[in-house]
Amino acid sequence: MEQTALNKFTDLVKHQLENEALVLPTLPDIALEIRQRINSSPNLSSQEISELIGRDPALAARLIQISNSALYGRGENLSHSINEAIINLGVTNAGRLITSIAIKETFKPASAKVKQLMNQTLQQTLTVAAICRGMAMFAGHLNPDEAMLAGLVHQIGMLPVLWLYEDSHMQLSDKELARVLDSAHGEIGQLILESWNFPDELVEVPANYQDFQRNKHESPDYTDIVTVSYLQACAGTFHAHSNIDWDTVPAFAKLGLSSDLDELSNETVQTHISAAQTIL
Repeated sequence: MEQTALNKFTDLVKHQLENEALVLPTLPDIALEIRQRINSSPNLSSQEISELIGRDPALAARLIQISNSALYGRGENLSHSINEAIINLGVTNAGRLITSIAIKETFKPASAKVKQLMNQTLQQTLTVAAICRGMAMFAGHLNPDEAMLAGLVHQIGMLPVLWLYEDSHMQLSDKELARVLDSAHGEIGQLILESWNFPDELVEVPANYQDFQRNKHESPDYTDIVTVSYLQACAGTFHAHSNIDWDTVPAFAKLGLSSDLDELSNETVQTHISAAQTIL
């Protein structure tokens, strides 16, 4: 029996994975260097990190803009230099934000063949990331910017699949391609984050955020935050996961959230989500 285009492409993805031939996205050198310097030197000064960022004027300008946003409460006391922005944000958080900026830039299609799905994936990613920052308010031990970063990487594994399809001569419907993306992106996302030397608590996000019965720890972790945020992003859409009963998902209870999410009427939570959407 002749294979369908869907089966052929699914087999191609599996073959590329098994032979470690799948092209994985890389972070820009400056983002990687900054992460490595911060991880290896806990006492890295704002001046040292400013000198690194200063090599990329566009990145420096973006970070100053974020520092002056409502999300970081600068008011009239604005940052006018990259060093002032780093001092306001903190070295570690600045590193997270630089990584977030770099990740967003990877969601760029090279051709019209995957443009629609790439754009849909990016918009879903940005929505989930913004909600993650708001949801971090219900887990005081977790960092809001790290939660936002977790949201930005939850579907990063879709990129290599889209690039592979873009370079192939196969033709799939959007629905067929979405099936491959949904089944493969978790494992691939985990490989990407391992190659970027991300911390374990973020590495496990892509492969586990759709495990709606996951209850690994008593207290919520970043995967729980992404799970809750992802389901909120699916609500009211035609996505298959829009029908998940939130009462059956442990992540909601661990964050102290009711299934009707009355907590989201909190003005502070909404402000954080809206402000995060603005900087993303």
